[in-house]
Amino acid sequence: MLNKRKIMFVMIALVLIVAFATNPTREQYINWVKERVIKETGQGILGIAVAKWGGTVIEGTTRGSNYVLFSVYKTKIINDELVTLGVFHQFFSLGRTRMPEETEKHNNK
Repeated sequence: MLNKRKIMFVMIALVLIVAFATNPTREQYINWVKERVIKETGQGILGIAVAKWGGTVIEGTTRGSNYVLFSVYKTKIINDELVTLGVFHQFFSLGRTRMPEETEKHNNK
């Protein structure tokens, strides 16, 4: 019984250490978003523009929260906000939400 607890403790500790060591940086997130936008827009003029200036735009519209073992990034894209989880050097889109001020303006018309 004691050995099972020790093994479980060691396994949990290893997962936490790996999560800490592989928490993606803001720069990695910005590059991920840029690559994703380029992939979605293609290699046309928009894709070239994103490749050249996209990092600066994404940097300016992104807020991030580092929770040591993972990070959450929020990037404003037009009237939406893209919410992304970063963990184990991977990014997972948690969805898009409508920006509140845009919703209020739309409802007041």
